[in-house]
Parts: sequence; C-alpha cells; structure tokens
Amino acid sequence: MQSVLTLLLPIALGVIAAVASTAALILWRMRGNVPARPLAAEEGPSSLADDLAHAVSRNELFLVHQPKMRARSGEMVAVETLVRWRHPTRGLIGPNDFIALAEQTGEMRRITEWVIRQTIVEQASLAACAHAMTFNVNISARVLPDRDFAEWALATVAGASGPIGFEITETAMIGDPEGALRNLHLFADAGIKIAIDDYGAGLSSLAYLKQLPAHELKIDRMFISGLSSSHRDPLLVRSTIDLAHALDMEVTAEGVDSPAALALLKVMGCDVVQGFLIAMPMTLGELRSFLDARVDRAPEPALGFNWLARSGKTG
Repeated sequence: MQSVLTLLLPIALGVIAAVASTAALILWRMRGNVPARPLAAEEGPSSLADDLAHAVSRNELFLVHQPKMRARSGEMVAVETLVRWRHPTRGLIGPNDFIALAEQTGEMRRITEWVIRQTIVEQASLAACAHAMTFNVNISARVLPDRDFAEWALATVAGASGPIGFEITETAMIGDPEGALRNLHLFADAGIKIAIDDYGAGLSSLAYLKQLPAHELKIDRMFISGLSSSHRDPLLVRSTIDLAHALDMEVTAEGVDSPAALALLKVMGCDVVQGFLIAMPMTLGELRSFLDARVDRAPEPALGFNWLARSGKTG
C-alpha cells in the first residue's frame, strides 16, 4: 500500500497544481486581466488608436486594484491600481495592446490623469468603508518628465483622502533623465512615495538606485517565479533585498504565486508581497468585499488570504 501511495502522490500533486492554475487563469480573466492577444487585420493599431482617443470620454476605462501584503504580519497595507479598457464591441483589450499604443499616439497623459482622478475617488470610497490604505499608480516614462503633468499631479494628489504613491519602471529615466529626476524629487518632497517597479528586468545599476528618491523597490516577478526551482534567483533576490534595505528602501516582491515563494521571502526579510497567492487585481467592489472578509475571519499566517476560496465570487 505504501508503494502505491508513493507512486500516486506525485500524480495527485500534479492534478492539484493544474486545477489551481486553471482556477487562477479563470479568475484572472473574469476580473479584466486578459492576456494580450494578436489584433485582427480589421482592428489594427490605427483603428484601435482612433477608439482609444475616445475611451476616456466614453467611460470605457475602469480600474482594478491588486492588494499588497506585509510578508510577516499578513496586513494589507496598499494596492497597486491598474487601468483596464472594456471596448464596446471588442470586449476587454489587453493592457499590452493599448498602453504601448497610448504612449505612441500621445494619449498616455490623458489616460494617466484619468487614472489618478479615479484612483482618488475610489480611495475615498474605500476609506469611507473603514479601509484606508495607500493607492499606488503607475506613471509612464512618456509622462514622467513632463513639467506640466508634474504640476497637475501635485495639485490633484494634494486633495486625496489618503496616501498616493507613484510607481515607475527602470527605463523611465532613459528619454529625459533630467526632467524625470526633477519631477521625481518634486513628488517625493510633496510626500508622494516613489516605487521602482519591475526592478531587475531593465537597466539596473547602483548609480541608478543612488540618484532616485525612491521609498520602495519592487523585485520583478521573473526572479520570484524561480525562487524554489533556481539556484541563482534566491541569491539575486536576497542580495537585492539587502541592498535595498541598506539604501533605506522597503522591498516588495511581485508575482508571489506559491506558498514556497512566500515562505522563502519571509526568511529573506522581504517586507511586502504581491501576487496571485495573495489576491488578484479586482474592482473596487471586490476589493471592499475582500477586505471585509479579512476583518471577519481569523488570520491565515501562511497565505494571508486563500484566493482560491474566492472562486465563486465574480463581484
């Protein structure tokens, strides 16, 4: 009997992993997190660009929020706010399709301003339900150096009900490093926390880290996904955590999708975790229900919150 169980155990584990992966993908798509798909000839870049130019005025954009959790305490401390586009005839357009297009066509500033305004509205709504937390918004490299945008953002964020953070990627400094750095210092001086997003996937350097007024370093998911299977990734992640702490930055690990990765990150001293294991990006209503459920239930120290238990919830 023991030998039979030994043979069946790997198969059972594989089935469980496949079911969990499928459930995650279904939930991901249901919440508007659709992977990029090839565009058909009749919906090429030029046609999509025309529609994107009117997406804000036609109220076709919406926000989803992915919670960020303290690795050790399990406390939800912030969310990363992401924009999605529900096209009236084509359905959900993947971010990889329309974000790059917005940057190429000059629509990125208008979209970013809408995101910031709507984020402030939804943050206030959540705070009214006793869930006050930091909301982090992604700022495009095309928009970051713009002085007019910086002045607008400072004036707008000043009216927020709670802390607003800006996330930038490593490549944000390439086009206009002086303008980008100037605006980042303006943001930081005004109390807006700056996070370096997708760290390790671009042009990482000590000089780069030294000059940015960043409060948070987000390790790219490509390193987190290999924590339990690679010999190098754990060394890179641990050294990055130590480096960021030495520079007085908090560390967030992106793409935390397994209990094994979470356990290793805790041991390594990672401050905050974000990924499908914790929660998927969700609408404001779903986020409110998610946080309410955490208040009503006993804490789960191993996972923080079992997102598979939400499989029956569509918001």
